[in-house]
Amino acid sequence: NRLTTIKSGVGNDFLNSHSNGIRKKYGWEDKFLVVFSGTLGWVRPLESIIETARLLADNKKYHFVFIGDGQKRRSLEILAQQYNLKNISFVGLRPLEEIPYYLKASDLLVECLKEVPVARVALPTKIFEYMAAGKPIVFGSADGETSRLLSEAGGALVFSPSNPEQLAQLVRRVYDGEIDGAGLGQKYREFVNNNHTREQWAQKYL
Repeated sequence: NRLTTIKSGVGNDFLNSHSNGIRKKYGWEDKFLVVFSGTLGWVRPLESIIETARLLADNKKYHFVFIGDGQKRRSLEILAQQYNLKNISFVGLRPLEEIPYYLKASDLLVECLKEVPVARVALPTKIFEYMAAGKPIVFGSADGETSRLLSEAGGALVFSPSNPEQLAQLVRRVYDGEIDGAGLGQKYREFVNNNHTREQWAQKYL
């Protein structure tokens, strides 16, 4: 009863960002962008996103973007090359001040964690940045802290990383409008703006 949790928050640079011409820069103007941003490390089963890109490769509208670097980047690139996938881009590390542009340029944001017990209590700080972008989010992991947060904010789109078809189905449903991605993204943004700005958490901390 003497413990208090001070969560991470998000700044106005993410809440008030625009896409800053990212789509035009990479030639993605007519694409439905599924974006992952973060460390390409072992804690994330990112192969499931590659497999999803393979399942959706027949539709040239879908394009998958990885922003970041890490131990698994090379192996992910090799996997994409082995499948001869043209619908994936690895843009590497970008300066922090550019990340909001990429998130804002997306149509769908994806995050995933290994399905292990610790994932149930993990809350990646990027989730607040994702939510601030006002875009729909699909989250891959066992039910836990992150999916509860998304549910509280307006709804959780979840999949099992061991089943890429589940992620492919969610991508299709958002693209087709069966899921109101724009409406869900707006709920996320409002939730973060009302509950998870850095200023609000700083005041609680003080």
